[in-house]
Amino acid sequence: MNIHEPGDECWRKLYGDKFIYENISNKITPLPYDITLCFSPMVFRQANLGGFSAIIKNIRDYLLPLSREKNLRCVELYGGVGTIGFHLFDLFSTFVSSDANPHNVACFEKAKSLLPHDAGRNISYEAYDATEMVKKNKLVKADIIIVDPPRKGLDSEVVSAFSNLQTKNVKLIYVSCGFRALKRDLTELRNCGWKLVRAEGHILFPGAD
Repeated sequence: MNIHEPGDECWRKLYGDKFIYENISNKITPLPYDITLCFSPMVFRQANLGGFSAIIKNIRDYLLPLSREKNLRCVELYGGVGTIGFHLFDLFSTFVSSDANPHNVACFEKAKSLLPHDAGRNISYEAYDATEMVKKNKLVKADIIIVDPPRKGLDSEVVSAFSNLQTKNVKLIYVSCGFRALKRDLTELRNCGWKLVRAEGHILFPGAD
């Protein structure tokens, strides 16, 4: 079996559960619910999930005052299995996470099923890449947009779509693991009218500063 190629034939479960379960709720307190994330072999998982929780906590702390406004809607692009989204969805009237990897859906739905019965009604998943989400006009009604793209940064179609949103008082939260791409994307966004309000750095690995 070639574990480096995506696809259902790359892995064979010999024993145990279909998912690996991770819980970082104690690092992002206070949360109204205990969140259990679910991962399968064919999805992305942050190598330093504990370190990444500090980023999620800072995002949540930033959004808390904004969430006092009722009926805020959030859309997340490049959302993976919902690692960020599951720790924020209670702050919004609707939260839509999305990603191109179809294997994310089962992980997302499993994690959603582990929430208390009265939770998760406002959160959903779209199995589309960021460009397709833009083409389907999924960002039109969003008040908050969260992006966590790969090292290459935002797709050009996404940047173009954002250029038309900055006049609608939309707030964008950009989590980046590629500084050069972040610098490029921020330059383009500022050139089309976006304003950078806050930036911070997190070192998740020794020597990565």
